[in-house]
Amino acid sequence: MTSTRPPEPDPLPPPVARGLSADVHELLLELLLDPSCPPGSPLNIDRLAARWDVSATPVREALARAAATGLVEHRQNHGYRAAPMLPPSDYQALMDVRALIEPYCAGRAAERITAAQAAELEDLQLAMEHAATGPTASEYRPYLRADIRFHRTIVAAAANRFVLQAFDGWNTHFFRFQRFGGRSVADATISHPEHRAIIDAIRRHDAEAARAAMAAHVEGVRRRS
Repeated sequence: MTSTRPPEPDPLPPPVARGLSADVHELLLELLLDPSCPPGSPLNIDRLAARWDVSATPVREALARAAATGLVEHRQNHGYRAAPMLPPSDYQALMDVRALIEPYCAGRAAERITAAQAAELEDLQLAMEHAATGPTASEYRPYLRADIRFHRTIVAAAANRFVLQAFDGWNTHFFRFQRFGGRSVADATISHPEHRAIIDAIRRHDAEAARAAMAAHVEGVRRRS
């Protein structure tokens, strides 16, 4: 049975990591979307390690991984900084990537999603339906967090770790456009039924319908952007 109440949104980023490199990398991605870390912000390894209660090694590894996707910059003798925003022309390129990969992931998810992942999608959709959507960034933060996790859960359910690694990079770039590009959430009421169609197809294990529903959603986001 799925939850009938939206989960309480936790703050962004979570205060403590579990000590694994993957966890620290996820915390870093969330930090890069937080209003406290706008483009150009310094990312000090020791301070981040203390903040997340881990050693410096997984923080250094997470920063290097994020640098490989252009989310942070590293300068010799100057350390790491949050990367500047991509130019607006790159937004359409990001949408092209989403249109290529996310329908594939939705189809794969329909074939191999676990019961726990399906329940998580339901809970995340409920969270979005009950979340505020603006107009300020702080007001739509719970919606944004749930939306990111919704799409990531589908990609994770596709069970292709290489796609998931790439997804974390391009998806964070995409949501940084929304966070720091002066955008607010203006299409929530339209996105909700699109998300529902994706969930329903995945729950029926209908790969073709899941691909079509995700493709329609991504194209809808493009048109509404």
